[in-house]
Amino acid sequence: VSLFALLALGACSGGGGMDGTATNPTPMPPQPMGQATVGVLLTDAPGSTFSEANATITSIALMGGGAPQAIFSGSNTIDLFKLDSSSDLFALSSTVAPGSFNKIRLTLSDLELVRRDNAGNVVERVHPHLPGNGKIDLNLRDSMNAASGDTLLLELDFDMQKSIQIVTTGSGRVNFRPVIFVRLLQKSLNGRLARVAGTVGTIDAMAQTFDLCDLVRNVPAMTSTTRSSSGDDHMGDHCVAVAFDDQTSVFGADGAPLTFADLKEGDQVTAIGRISKDEQGEDNSGMGGSSGGDQGDHHDLRLDAVVVEVGPPGTFARVKGSIKTAVDAATQRFDLGVDAGQGFAPDTVLSTLLQDGTRIFDRKGTELATDAIVVDLAARVDGVLALSSTEADTLKSSLIVIDTEAPNTETVLHGDVLTLDAASSSLTMTTDAGDRCVHVKDDTAIFLITVTDADFSSERGMFADLVAGNHLDVFGTENADGCVDAAAVIAEVTAAP
Repeated sequence: VSLFALLALGACSGGGGMDGTATNPTPMPPQPMGQATVGVLLTDAPGSTFSEANATITSIALMGGGAPQAIFSGSNTIDLFKLDSSSDLFALSSTVAPGSFNKIRLTLSDLELVRRDNAGNVVERVHPHLPGNGKIDLNLRDSMNAASGDTLLLELDFDMQKSIQIVTTGSGRVNFRPVIFVRLLQKSLNGRLARVAGTVGTIDAMAQTFDLCDLVRNVPAMTSTTRSSSGDDHMGDHCVAVAFDDQTSVFGADGAPLTFADLKEGDQVTAIGRISKDEQGEDNSGMGGSSGGDQGDHHDLRLDAVVVEVGPPGTFARVKGSIKTAVDAATQRFDLGVDAGQGFAPDTVLSTLLQDGTRIFDRKGTELATDAIVVDLAARVDGVLALSSTEADTLKSSLIVIDTEAPNTETVLHGDVLTLDAASSSLTMTTDAGDRCVHVKDDTAIFLITVTDADFSSERGMFADLVAGNHLDVFGTENADGCVDAAAVIAEVTAAP
């Protein structure tokens, strides 16, 4: 589900204050003439045998016919497993020279996989070998064209569950072979929620909007080691236009509900919602960008907020666990059993309070009612923990994202292609348990990967790209005919000479 789009970028502007009068905030420099803006969001699919996946990203660049265009350069370490409920803004650059790009180069300096026991103690740390010496090339299915003044957004959707391969024979080593979906957004976004963190700029009380400026990387930092990210965590002089509707909720740093009128210029906030076209920035050219006039007077995109959390990133915990009780109608509470490895005592159960304005969604971004809070479902709750010596500690919730999908019963096959039948889009392959047949469907995600000592390349492929002898990893479900219906196929292909 795509949602790489979440930052409406443009320069912060003057506008209305809290009382609708003009204010004069420090002007932000305009986007350099003749250049494009590109933002990158990160997200991850849920589920793994490890507790943390701490990836140190040192660069993200666009590759095409000319020189690489850097979107991020520095060092930032994040726990990818904490990105399973939304897409989080990671990088943003407004100095991309116009051109056509067919590849994203992601560079990692390290990946640390951490396994914890039920008490939260670290029982294993693994640093798998990084293919391509950490240089990961993600080939785009279609070229991305960036013209002067364009705003483009990319989502890198990691699937760490498929990326981590535990070798069950021999040494039991762990291999890392990245499985990353790349999605491009140019105009609009539907689907999973997205997050942007920054500082409240100009507020328009009548329009119920504000500029979110001084954007920061609101990605969860790793917690298991003493290493820290380096460099500036700000992403340049950009603003996002944040728009409210009659259901948008605001919560203060203490976790209690607020209103739009309580927001003040200079507040640090995290805005969570969806991207849409800002009609004030509409143009008739079909190319996006401004429609004339001062480019600082509006934004090309805006974040339609569902929840705004006041406070620096980290003020609101993002607690992962499983639902232990249904909602008590009298107290508007349910119990959340906290997963290990989040700094809580073993078997912690938090009394979670549904407040006026608490919003509930599934991972795909569909809003749910309180009856969706069902025992044994996994959930991630944004909230502020209120500690008490006289009553149960309370997690004052602002946002709840529930995993409503059935528990993973995926079949995984490893082996080599023996035969291919193009007419039925099926194949047979070797496995340790004997030969198996696999059905490849229209929506099966096929990744063609090439690995050498110096390079790792991944691109999306089709059934016709598979050949006998390819080594495959197949992820899917058992079919009544004894075959596996493939949801994803990862094929190792031979590098071109």
